[in-house]
Amino acid sequence: MLAVNGKIFLQLWYGRRACHPLLNLGAQPVEPIPIAITGDEVHSLKVKKLYVVPREPVMMNYQTITGFRKFAENAQVADFDGVEVHCANGYLLDEFLRDMANKRAGYYGGSIENRVRIMF
Repeated sequence: MLAVNGKIFLQLWYGRRACHPLLNLGAQPVEPIPIAITGDEVHSLKVKKLYVVPREPVMMNYQTITGFRKFAENAQVADFDGVEVHCANGYLLDEFLRDMANKRAGYYGGSIENRVRIMF
């Protein structure tokens, strides 16, 4: 049966410290607090590697912001009805929002007003 007037959304998220340079074109993951995942390994087709310590952005990484924008533009070109930015489950944006994970000071840390700034 064909659905009529259905909608399809693209969900965008950033894997934060769960990313690994091995699986991310050599790029080190970005995280508001530079703590590696312990007690687990990254699995690829050929090797297992320990997680790396993510780098703490000086300011929110321009490439990350432009990446979200570009993926949203691509979704529009591909005729998606909308885009949802995933901000839960410990992914990057969730980490900025949580005071227990975001130990940064300054523009994107500290007060709730600063921590939500990345969302706007």
